[in-house]
Amino acid sequence: MIPRLTDRMLRTAHNDEFSSEIGLLAQWEQHHLQEMPSQHNSAQGDSQKNLTVDPGRVGVYAPTSGTIHTICCLPGDVIDDPDTVLVVLEAMKTEVAVVGGDEAVGRRVSDTVDIGRNVQAGETLVVLE
Repeated sequence: MIPRLTDRMLRTAHNDEFSSEIGLLAQWEQHHLQEMPSQHNSAQGDSQKNLTVDPGRVGVYAPTSGTIHTICCLPGDVIDDPDTVLVVLEAMKTEVAVVGGDEAVGRRVSDTVDIGRNVQAGETLVVLE
């Protein structure tokens, strides 16, 4: 899919002398967001889920406020190491790796926040069972 889109973008750039890199990037981004809306819900302003930590579960919390850059775990994953990176948070152009810690070892990922979501310090990022 992406190579075909890239070829089309290159043909457009060669055929249309008024095409700019910014215009092509905007076209690609619009197409990309339409193809993968589930990963970009927050960036598009759709509803955001708030995670709750029920009794018997453990939460992994944001150490600082920022934007969710990457989710490194999926629901159902079992955490084997306390230093496993679960979420990468971007705060002031700095990436912060959020690990599960000792409480996470042996637990299964139940739910995660959405990529692109703005979070506050102390907000739940991952729920572990």
